[in-house]
Amino acid sequence: MKKIAIFGMILTMLTISSCGSGSSSIESMSNDFSTSVTSTEKSETEYSISDIEKSEISKRESQVSAVLSKAETQDYDTLIKRSYPLSAFLERGWFFRLYNPVYSYQINLPDVEEDFPVECLRRTGDSTAYTIYKTDEGGMVYMFYVNRYSNWTLYRMVYLETELSHQDFLKLKVGDSIEDVEKIDSGLRSMRNVIKSLPNTHEIVWLSSYVHLLRDGNIVIQYTEADDKSMRIENITFHEDFKHIVNEFDIFNRIDYDDYTILPQDYPE
Repeated sequence: MKKIAIFGMILTMLTISSCGSGSSSIESMSNDFSTSVTSTEKSETEYSISDIEKSEISKRESQVSAVLSKAETQDYDTLIKRSYPLSAFLERGWFFRLYNPVYSYQINLPDVEEDFPVECLRRTGDSTAYTIYKTDEGGMVYMFYVNRYSNWTLYRMVYLETELSHQDFLKLKVGDSIEDVEKIDSGLRSMRNVIKSLPNTHEIVWLSSYVHLLRDGNIVIQYTEADDKSMRIENITFHEDFKHIVNEFDIFNRIDYDDYTILPQDYPE
């Protein structure tokens, strides 16, 4: 009798254990099904987002193509019908060097077109271009773009009032004041006057690195603020090929440079 009782207890325990395992199996199957549904729903969501992104990319490409189709070789006086106050450009902060591949937000050609419709656009290469605008101050604004990473991105605005050459800057040296540079390039004086009129601006921030576009290249002058708050030349670099290296290597291990080449007929008269 004791053997039979013991055998019965063992049989009961095995049955309970089996039921527990069955319950776990059912729960596991339920979880698998739930995961499968969630995974399906996620992939459908990702597919929808992908479609939206593709639509936006296609729209953007169409906008870029439409602006690039305005490229002309005619005299800019013939093409440009209106002018803007210089402050209209500076208020947007576009005078700074804007392009950086690590930024999540860039200013692209269609963004500029929206605020300042393009009347004169020049292509200087497969991946470089610039647009020209007249200002009420009598000068010219040049906006330079590069087609890197599938976007025609604005990387710098340069302002010019008179045609200059490297020879005009040869007497400048480190330690000279920004006023010494103004005597050579009147465009710098106009820029400073506008910057001073804008709220919450600090000259050294805006003008710490200034590009002078010349007939025979470009000069980049870097400034520092002296103890008396005057702005003094810290460094002068001349680029006879119009190319200014920004980073020795970009994220794709290529030399990253800004190209300020413009056509001979596009200097101020």
